[in-house]
Amino acid sequence: MRSRNVCPGSCQNSRLALAASMLAISGSVQAHLFCVSTAAEFQDALTQSSATYSGEDNYITLVGGTYQTGAATGNAPFLYSSPSASNAINIYGGYAAACEPRTEQTPRTMLDGGGTTGVLIIRNTNGGVVINGLVLQNGESDQPGAGLQVNYLVSANGSVAVSDTIIRNNHATSTVGGLYVSAGTTAVFTANLIAGNSADSQYGAGFVTCSGQNSLFYNNTVTQNTSAAPTTPIGGLYCGGAAACEVHNSIFWNNTTYGLYLGNSGAFLSYNDIGTLGGVAPDIDSHNLSVTPQFVNPNSENFRLAGDSPLLGIGILNGTSYDLDGYRYPTSGKVDLGPYERTIFIDGFDGV
Repeated sequence: MRSRNVCPGSCQNSRLALAASMLAISGSVQAHLFCVSTAAEFQDALTQSSATYSGEDNYITLVGGTYQTGAATGNAPFLYSSPSASNAINIYGGYAAACEPRTEQTPRTMLDGGGTTGVLIIRNTNGGVVINGLVLQNGESDQPGAGLQVNYLVSANGSVAVSDTIIRNNHATSTVGGLYVSAGTTAVFTANLIAGNSADSQYGAGFVTCSGQNSLFYNNTVTQNTSAAPTTPIGGLYCGGAAACEVHNSIFWNNTTYGLYLGNSGAFLSYNDIGTLGGVAPDIDSHNLSVTPQFVNPNSENFRLAGDSPLLGIGILNGTSYDLDGYRYPTSGKVDLGPYERTIFIDGFDGV
């Protein structure tokens, strides 16, 4: 593992700057940068960030590949815990060797629970959290958020941003299979895929609560998530808390009972494809559909849109710069729903 002190703006490429800008992180004049390529190095970077460098904003960049929980984590999830510091933890995956800049060909960074542990736990009471460019998979937990758990049992005061991330095939023996996020100021989710997660109780896909500004969801797909709750099982995503939920350009399809469940009033939904909506009725419900998305091959976990999908080119621009494959969104006109923009259009040519 390599680490060095850097100024926050000097170590980031454009995608890092995009994700970091989602958060109102602290005013620290320095940040600490880690480059890691093994599971042991990643856990050590998380530990150092929460202890030795707790007074700085920390950036952990991970080389592409698989990072398995187990011996490197004491047979527990990867863990960051900072109960008192007010600085941010920023985790970015998918880098080339030696943390050279990412390209379209660079392998994804996959954090894997191996079906025996949760995958990633972040507890940052007062600081911000950024998760970008990861695959969080095969988690197994008796706590909420077997794939990603952020600020569970913590009175969160900071922001949380999750982007360009896949959360798949995680299972909780209690509630919330995929992700659990509690944010203080704002929660932002951009270009993520949440698929195939399950819970023995409610919310197979996830649970998001925010106490400050609105929770924002742009261009996400939530699909094939299940709940085994005995009464009105909810396999999809819960969004609630004191803050209202804004959901745009997203797909919620083929989840148990409800794909999206709203826990409070004031929600603003536009240009989404929602199989079934539950909970409190949104205040604004504009240009939303309930149609089969026409994924390329959902049985093989290919949730890109096929050329005959009715969801191609109907969404609104919202400032999202990159899709889940690393391609740029257009800067004018319409966009596709979900996290993939470079799809095969009806004319047979690749979108750009």
